[in-house]
Amino acid sequence: MTAAVIVAGGRSARSGRQHKSCRRFPVPGERRTWLDRQVDQLRRAGFAPVTVVTGLRPRRLLSCLHRRVRLRHCRTARSGPFHTLCAGLGNVRGPVLHVQSDTVLPHVPLLRRLRHSGKRGRAVATGLRDQRGHGGHPLLLSGAFAGKLLDMFRKGGETRLDRELRRLSAQEYVRIPVRRQIGHPRLDSRRAWHAARRKLKALR
Repeated sequence: MTAAVIVAGGRSARSGRQHKSCRRFPVPGERRTWLDRQVDQLRRAGFAPVTVVTGLRPRRLLSCLHRRVRLRHCRTARSGPFHTLCAGLGNVRGPVLHVQSDTVLPHVPLLRRLRHSGKRGRAVATGLRDQRGHGGHPLLLSGAFAGKLLDMFRKGGETRLDRELRRLSAQEYVRIPVRRQIGHPRLDSRRAWHAARRKLKALR
């Protein structure tokens, strides 16, 4: 099985008292929280186990999680997202899907395609790319690459995931082309959240 790690170690300060992952997904009639919906989609796509990594606001985050998942807490989340990611990689063996808590996950068939892509070729990292060349997350990491990142962390190396990805060749870092989808990359305020809801309602 391919594991998935949802990194939710940030403070989410711009979203107000409520953590961004606790908001309802901006689809009319949706009752699940953003985090619950992420977990459901990952499981439907065949990812297991699913680990949620907490950090700076663990109590507020866990108050909106209503799914059984593995939980990890990163005590050094203030040092950056690389610390939070490595906290989630600690008990993972084999390939793992790295998901940021504010990532708009693609549809389940595309997630399954991403999961199967890790079983062939020389790729050590696989992401998505839309028609404008944007995208990246969710990001599938091979077991060897995830282990390399974890070794760097344990040895005290300070780095960033994007920096390590830039060092990979085109054969090692594969970007799957997808149709441009409606995304919500910066739902940091109540105003932005309601604007996204109005946009989706207009498209129905």
